Amino acid sequence: MRILTYSNLVAVYNSNCHASIVNCQFSIIFFILFTASTSQAQFKIYPTTKQAKEQKATIRQQEATTMHLPFWDDFSFAGTPADTLWSDTQSVDIVDGAAIQPPSVGVAVFDGLNGEGNPYTTDLTSNGFTDTLVSRPIRLADVAIENRDGEAPDPADYLQVDFKNAENAWVPIALLKVPVVPDPSIFLDFIQKVEGEEFYHNEFQFRISRYGRRSGPFDTWIIDYVYLNEHRFASDFSFPDRSISSPLTSLFGDYHAVPKDHFVNNRISAAPRYVYATQKNEQTPLNEYSYLKAINFKSGVGAVHEDSLDKAVGLFILPFGKREETLKVLPDFNDPLVFDPSADSTQISITLALTSNDNLSIYSVPKPTNADYDDFVYAPIQFTRNDSTKTTYTISDFYAYDDGEAEYSVGLAQAGNRAAYRFTQLTSESDTLTGVSVYFPTLSGNLSNIMNFQVYDDNNGQPGNLLLDEVVPVQRPGVNIFQNITLQSAVYVPSVFYIGWEQPANGTITIGLDRSADHADKLFSNSNGVWLPPSNVYGAVMMRPIFGTGEITTGIQAPEVEVSIFPNPVENHFTINQPSTILNIQTVSGQALAFSQEQYNDHTYVLLLNRHQGLVVLQLLVGDKVITRKIIIQ
Repeated sequence: MRILTYSNLVAVYNSNCHASIVNCQFSIIFFILFTASTSQAQFKIYPTTKQAKEQKATIRQQEATTMHLPFWDDFSFAGTPADTLWSDTQSVDIVDGAAIQPPSVGVAVFDGLNGEGNPYTTDLTSNGFTDTLVSRPIRLADVAIENRDGEAPDPADYLQVDFKNAENAWVPIALLKVPVVPDPSIFLDFIQKVEGEEFYHNEFQFRISRYGRRSGPFDTWIIDYVYLNEHRFASDFSFPDRSISSPLTSLFGDYHAVPKDHFVNNRISAAPRYVYATQKNEQTPLNEYSYLKAINFKSGVGAVHEDSLDKAVGLFILPFGKREETLKVLPDFNDPLVFDPSADSTQISITLALTSNDNLSIYSVPKPTNADYDDFVYAPIQFTRNDSTKTTYTISDFYAYDDGEAEYSVGLAQAGNRAAYRFTQLTSESDTLTGVSVYFPTLSGNLSNIMNFQVYDDNNGQPGNLLLDEVVPVQRPGVNIFQNITLQSAVYVPSVFYIGWEQPANGTITIGLDRSADHADKLFSNSNGVWLPPSNVYGAVMMRPIFGTGEITTGIQAPEVEVSIFPNPVENHFTINQPSTILNIQTVSGQALAFSQEQYNDHTYVLLLNRHQGLVVLQLLVGDKVITRKIIIQ
């Protein structure tokens, strides 16, 4: 076994290696990302929200059958690991954007949360195995005896890797650790020979397990390639795969989405960047193509326009190398088929594709130019499946730095701390901010159902005067689903402005964090009257300002819903005259009081569970409005 840094691989590729004395090798490419925050940090980083998954019937069917070598997965498809390869997948997600500079788009994330997105235990001292990937049974008995000899690996530590022997018992093979904190932009390589006759049977399986604290997401392990095959040496990390390793960056300067009224007179676009890579230890040629799909929506009906953008042929990438490129030809936003200014909104999708000859056989007659796919070694692996990516951009009524998919979430470290996020309009004129769209992930623990939303002007690159401070309700409708919040008081904002929130005392507020692009330079926190940039955040906060033409009523409270509470004063219970949700009950000194609530017909019945006398403050949600009322407890 050897652990090598991704950037310093030294391997010998031999397309005729099947004629040599070889052995069966298992390898993975991985790195560790620490997500636990230090006590001094103003922000806390949490893992991505998971969706509860249903076990598929196909998984149970696949478990009953065995598969042949080779085993190869680059985790190109977001969601759950493929049940054609894996039999136990519920605790591991496939995510695009979780890693920095991965070898290919899409990685497997071991974040310490179960399939429902919860810690494995509430015991903070508990350590053990958490997230696990288990392969389908593999027919290793079919591997010829002469292909079971070879160089023994050196011992090392990191993730737990186990092999299943002929007696159906799991045998620990490697406990892998990194001796120092790794560079999060560099993946590590690990290769392990399947050694010992006990493993060469037709129900062989391997599993990869995260060992650590079981009480929450204190660090995250990320894996990209998993490859098990014959005809490999202990130093053989090379295989002929060229891949796109990052999605396209923003199209509108820093933004993935811009308001139409701002864009129509200032049609700024910037060439998106992207990265592709090769896992082959030879200089490799490839071609790239880009395609456009534009949809202009009017009254819910979309007019579709598709076209080719550009092609680049005869490009080269160095052995085990990466190459950053920019899109050479951009969409023509003066073409009404691409951008119709009279449309309600426009959706722009750009697809980037490589033609890399990944699956051109060296045995074809005549042999294709640059072919390097050895059917004897690699079939039926489809190296081409990671050769394309699509990114979608929006022209509507909001700004967005994010691409709509969260890899993590971010929250303030302490109650009372404030955060502010800078936006620069495409227009130099002030405009009306009418709402905000926010992705609130559902995490375990005490979560707040209200948030103080705030708006600031600019003061030399930092938040300045407070323009708006409003209590807004918080909803968590699902994974990557945004809540659109209409402000009770619309507000004019200058060309540079900030939106943000305050960490409440009655629970945690976390907001989605998209790691596909880094906009942490626009984020600030304030704990003692001074605005400071973050030291532990990478990505784009999924909070989007919405613009409109509403009446400006800043400083004037919107009419409140008629709410009556009786009796008042109360003893230990009271009734509200309409359906509502109690968000918080606290004393004037800030002490939270426990309560229960039930709905009866058109009324809400509330029972106080704490004994307290004096004035208390209620915060309740009626419809989409947060109402504050005071009552006296006798």
